[in-house]
Amino acid sequence: AYWEYAVRRSLEGGPKGAFPRSPSNWPLLPEECNERTWASDRQLVKQEREALIRAVECFPAEKLAEPTSGMSDRTYEELLIGIIQHSAYHTGQIALLKRLEGPG
Repeated sequence: AYWEYAVRRSLEGGPKGAFPRSPSNWPLLPEECNERTWASDRQLVKQEREALIRAVECFPAEKLAEPTSGMSDRTYEELLIGIIQHSAYHTGQIALLKRLEGPG
């Protein structure tokens, strides 16, 4: 969720703000790991994914070749390709874990 948040903030051109988990890039596990905290983390991922999609839909195509606003020396196009690859990588990890878990 963090990198979707960071990319969205770059697309929107706003200040970095405050990500709800800390440390933001590699957040610690909650003090209590239970269904409530797991549901909260899943909701955070969903919210950030949906917010990123909205930001991409509103982003002007003519700015894709421009350098990003402070995230790196990459263009917005490279930034978007990077977040797509990042999400695909983690989706593959989840699929592999589900497969290893077996049916049920």
